[in-house]
Amino acid sequence: MARTTLFLALATAFALSACVSMPEPVAVNRPSANPEPGGILPEGMGLQGEAVMLAFSGGGARAAAFSYGVLKGLDTMPARGGGTLLDRVSVVSAVSGGSIAAAWFGLYGKAGLNGFRAAALDPDWQSRLHTSIWSPSNIINAADGGMNSAAELSGWLDTTIFKNARMRDLRRNGHPIVILNATDMANASPFVFGPEAFSALCSDLGDVRVADAVAASMAVPLVFRPVVVQAFPEACNVALPEWAVKAEERRKTPQLLRTLARSYRIYRDPKLMKYVHLFDGGVIDNFGLSGLTASRLSATTPFAPLGPQDAVRLTSLSVLLVDAGQASDNKWALTLKGPDGEEVGDAAVNAAMDTAKRAAYDAFTMAVRDWQGDLRAWRCSLPFAEVKRLRGSLKGWDCNAITLSVDMVWFGDLPEAERDELSAVATQVSLPAATIDHLIAGGEKAVRANPTARALTSDAALTQ
Repeated sequence: MARTTLFLALATAFALSACVSMPEPVAVNRPSANPEPGGILPEGMGLQGEAVMLAFSGGGARAAAFSYGVLKGLDTMPARGGGTLLDRVSVVSAVSGGSIAAAWFGLYGKAGLNGFRAAALDPDWQSRLHTSIWSPSNIINAADGGMNSAAELSGWLDTTIFKNARMRDLRRNGHPIVILNATDMANASPFVFGPEAFSALCSDLGDVRVADAVAASMAVPLVFRPVVVQAFPEACNVALPEWAVKAEERRKTPQLLRTLARSYRIYRDPKLMKYVHLFDGGVIDNFGLSGLTASRLSATTPFAPLGPQDAVRLTSLSVLLVDAGQASDNKWALTLKGPDGEEVGDAAVNAAMDTAKRAAYDAFTMAVRDWQGDLRAWRCSLPFAEVKRLRGSLKGWDCNAITLSVDMVWFGDLPEAERDELSAVATQVSLPAATIDHLIAGGEKAVRANPTARALTSDAALTQ
């Protein structure tokens, strides 16, 4: 009798929940006859001296808080020539939870940094999510694409954090260039919210809400439904980038570029794709580096995506990857029985994601190494008259005096107890206030301990 009652209760719950449906998805972009030209990164960013790029990893609120702490830490480190290292940040690429901090910094800059915690980290987002696998309605919604709608996620982000800001607002003078990364599900390729991808879609990037781009970047599969952008091949006659046209023809094209080129071609073919469904960028690159790598690999000059003035005025470009990755809890490795079914599933997903992000990191560091060599060779081939035209002066000119480097700011930069505490924090969209405190403080401490960041500072106490 008890089993019959339980069965009837479950059947009734499933029947009732089936009557509750999520709203139909809506594409977040519009067509454009003249989409904004440009690549993943704009060629020429007005850089000089010692510049910094940041890449924020995924990891929910853990990543957002740790990345925020790194920004605050950089603002305490005096830079040579005045200001702080935060003033030297020119580009921020981000994925998943790191996208919230990156987009905030891109919109509000250094002056608005202190408002981030109250807007993004303190609200209790987690309690508003549907996450229980025991809920019949959640099971049904997950089977239909996700337990939570993409519109609900982007609505929270827009109302509370980004206030109807558009992607065009991320490109204000004096603020860093922000690259938000998602995953194109159908093509299994990176999707960068930048001019290049939206030109391929014949769409207007500038009018897309920042909240929708961030939601796409952090839409964890099955927890959230994908964010949808639409392709409008009939809307424009703008050609695809030359590199993309040739990429699929060349046998030695790097696979990252081949995949992107194929995606762009498919966006223009309504028989193959009308809608691009986007979920968490961390699925294929939880470091958010693939867009930066592609920007360099697709370059047609020795210096791009730098402009020629950038390339002669820079002395160093330091890329700091802010990694808020979670440590794996593999206690089952101590037992003969090993993992149960849930642990096997978790291990399989973690192995795939860890492999992908390691490959992305290695590809990026190799691209930067080759880029440095290309830059030095190009600089040393310039006539002095051209150097003077681009720099304004030959004073201090040394064609080989440019260094490109990649380093990681992570929990491993902290004392062991602090490292273990922070790397064990769960991946959630909100966390307790005390945990947020520790993550922010950890980010500040980790970047101040980082040797690459320390080498850029004018503070003798830090450089020793």
